[in-house]
Amino acid sequence: MAIFFILLWITCGFIAAGIASGRNHNAGVWFVIGALFGVFGLIGAFLLPDKSKEKDEADTTSAATEIKSKTRTCPFCAEEIKAQAVICRFCGKEVPPVEPAPKVVSKPITEAEVQQLKSEAGDDAVQLSYKDSDAWHCICGCKNDLTIKNCEQCKRNRDFVLSNYNATSESQL
Repeated sequence: MAIFFILLWITCGFIAAGIASGRNHNAGVWFVIGALFGVFGLIGAFLLPDKSKEKDEADTTSAATEIKSKTRTCPFCAEEIKAQAVICRFCGKEVPPVEPAPKVVSKPITEAEVQQLKSEAGDDAVQLSYKDSDAWHCICGCKNDLTIKNCEQCKRNRDFVLSNYNATSESQL
């Protein structure tokens, strides 16, 4: 009779391990849980969430984001087309090519200009500010997202810095 119970507990361990493995959980851990707790281990294995669904949803979200970044909307029919397309596959009209945003690079400034910038704006100033297609660059050297009003590093106001210490226009230096 004792052998029957031992075989029953081991069988529960194997079943719990199989269920857990099918739901992308550690089969070895669930074998031990099933063997130690028997039917209660099986119930626990049945209650496990399926990790593969969570991973699939995350993969789908990242794939959709990647596809969206490589597409654009047709100006004539409003359908999503590839970013590099020259003819819309839906309406057949010729679409204007995507023009890359101009890259603005901070012009180098002399040591004297850096010293004057530091005296006007503070000791942490290291460059003139500028804005490119996806970010604005503060005089402290920090790159900030365009939606951020104050620099994440020095807390200077974006509009003030870009208008007073701008590398693309004549600055006060």
